[in-house]
Amino acid sequence: MSKPKNYNEVEVLEKAMYILWEKGYHNVSTRELATTMGINQFSLYASFKNKENLFKKALEHYFNFIIKKGIAVELTREKLTVKNLVKFLNNFKNPNQDIYSNGCLICNTMVGQPLKNSDIDYLLTEYKLFLVDAFKKIIKTTKPKLTKIQVNNKSNFLYGTLIGLIIERKNGLSNKDAKGYVQSMLDSINSY
Repeated sequence: MSKPKNYNEVEVLEKAMYILWEKGYHNVSTRELATTMGINQFSLYASFKNKENLFKKALEHYFNFIIKKGIAVELTREKLTVKNLVKFLNNFKNPNQDIYSNGCLICNTMVGQPLKNSDIDYLLTEYKLFLVDAFKKIIKTTKPKLTKIQVNNKSNFLYGTLIGLIIERKNGLSNKDAKGYVQSMLDSINSY
């Protein structure tokens, strides 16, 4: 009979998520992860199997709680308008440095050294589809006469610009320049 866990798996997962977010997958050892999580390495392996699986679980947690229920909650509304987009994008104009100083865990994963893991690739694609689909809904509501191709192009432009903005913010982009990014994104919806 296995010994019961004397820790909360969600709490230790969150601790792992934050150190992976701060340092990146390739810059954190399993020993450092276990220490940060407040568990021993045996418990880490018993709960998460390996470092890569722990990272996948951390990405899932980040996507579901930091993104969908946090920063991007405005994009999960049933009816989306430009007002929802503005509220979402305002997070990037004057970000809370405690939360966003490390950029975005998902974006960091996209631009970092790649992991050959189809589950992680799937999560990165799910993140993109979540944002692009929300952008499409907003554009269709705002500009109902646009063709499907125009809507797709605008949505992909917004997604690419957002990723650039997130990466630039991590690298010290000023609030003034971030406001310029956001305004350009909003202006792009009304062009055509």
